[in-house]
Amino acid sequence: MEKLTEKEALVMKVLWDWNKPIKPSELLEVLNKTYDLGWKISTIATYLNRLSIKKYVTKDKHEYVPMIDEEVYITNVANNFVEVWGQASSRTLIDALICTLN
Repeated sequence: MEKLTEKEALVMKVLWDWNKPIKPSELLEVLNKTYDLGWKISTIATYLNRLSIKKYVTKDKHEYVPMIDEEVYITNVANNFVEVWGQASSRTLIDALICTLN
């Protein structure tokens, strides 16, 4: 599974939260309102194209849907973290996540 950039992950987060096929114009509206990005439709088209190439989204007519479940992506990110930083650092990550939630 290819890694996502921070902005690609934001696009995917909206797709996962939307939980149904979404038009680029709807995606643009949600991203700009939620994350105050000021993106244009051409920016959305670029990110959707990249995500399509990476096999994260598919297009059905004029709407996009995720090809990868959010849980699968998060598990992959966590596994990559442990692979790079080791088991000891995973405890630090868990502690940081718990602090963020509190």
